[in-house]
Amino acid sequence: MATTAQATTSQSTTKTSVAPELVTIEELPILANVWVDDTRVHFDLEDGRSIAWPLSWSPILIKATPEQRRQFSYSAYHVFWDNIDEIIGIKNVLYPTISIINSGKHSD
Repeated sequence: MATTAQATTSQSTTKTSVAPELVTIEELPILANVWVDDTRVHFDLEDGRSIAWPLSWSPILIKATPEQRRQFSYSAYHVFWDNIDEIIGIKNVLYPTISIINSGKHSD
């Protein structure tokens, strides 16, 4: 799928009180668009939500070059950076674990 940059609108969309392992694939929205800037990965969902995920939540992406970050593909539920061996699933975006959130506290 091709990537296109567009403006992001933020809403409170993550639910840390839900146990991610209890969420089924049928409950997840489909990715409509994805793009990366200098600090975040942006996800547009088919249900109308837009979410920005800090690069600092991925030790691999935070260390990658801007060019490496831009080289990705995505499916209905995942974003793939094959050149740096990173995958982010929409489930992790919507239902981040404490370990994902805390990983950003230690990154530059």
